[in-house]
Amino acid sequence: MITHVSQLFCSARVKMDTTLLINFIKVFIGFAALIGGAELCVRGACHIAQKLHISKTLIGLTVVAFGTSLPEMFVSFVAAFQNEPSIAVGNVVGSNIANITLILGCAALMMPLMTDKGIIRKEIPLMIAAAVMIFIFALSGSVSRLEGIVLLAMFVFFTLLSIRRYMKEVVCDTDDTAPSQSTLISLLIMASGFILLFFGGDWVVDGGKSIARSFGVSEWLIGMTIVALGTSLPELATSVVAAFKGQIEISLGNVIGSNLFNSLCVLGGAALISPPVVQHIELYRDILIMVVISIAIYPLAIRKMQISRFEGAFLLLFYISFMISLILSPEWSIF
Repeated sequence: MITHVSQLFCSARVKMDTTLLINFIKVFIGFAALIGGAELCVRGACHIAQKLHISKTLIGLTVVAFGTSLPEMFVSFVAAFQNEPSIAVGNVVGSNIANITLILGCAALMMPLMTDKGIIRKEIPLMIAAAVMIFIFALSGSVSRLEGIVLLAMFVFFTLLSIRRYMKEVVCDTDDTAPSQSTLISLLIMASGFILLFFGGDWVVDGGKSIARSFGVSEWLIGMTIVALGTSLPELATSVVAAFKGQIEISLGNVIGSNLFNSLCVLGGAALISPPVVQHIELYRDILIMVVISIAIYPLAIRKMQISRFEGAFLLLFYISFMISLILSPEWSIF
């Protein structure tokens, strides 16, 4: 009898381990699809933007930032449609924290990031305002559909403001030696990217939910850690490469624009689909941290008009410490 029970237990353990491994593989493949899809979307959109002679700053704030934030959008929207709003909000909050600390930190370590007066006067204050609004909305315990509409309206305002400001800049450094590519091909590349994003988002959400249930942790924590870090990989790759190549406008604009896109468009759209419920600890720990670091980036950017390597190292260290504190949280039953 004891032997039989032991065999059943071992069989169940093997089955659980196999299922867990499959879910991790599913999430990994989903991340790969998200990154590939975002890359295709950005490539096609940047080609069209360059044909229209749009400035690098505007490309960084809009085309590149929105393109690299597409994984967050698809993951959050899929999570909202599947009635898992905690993953949707955790993904937004965790990605915003990663954008400022991990991504800006890594980019600044590669090369000190010179800041733009226009970004300091307008985009960074807008990013801070968006973070504060999310905190205020969450005080009621939920982000309602009406509040989602307000966030989306702010996103439209930000996009129009950026286009109006930076369309005045003349782009003279487009690469005329690059192979010609038709607009139709660019649109097809973007469409292929959207298909990868759709399936990748679905796989990440499904796998993330199963992993959360296996470890007995909340979907919020999975969204804040595994999902948020995975969906931030396109921003990380884009900003670090841009900084390495000296394209500071794209690197900094990508981070600020991505945070605005996440806070306003992604969370606003997710709230329209399924208003997320925000728990007490999530509000006063994670969302408040997002607000604090959004405010803290302002003096870093305005001081000497650059984010130095030392400040980049500090941001990176903060992110590592934050992730360790989340992983060592009592909610992670594996520890």
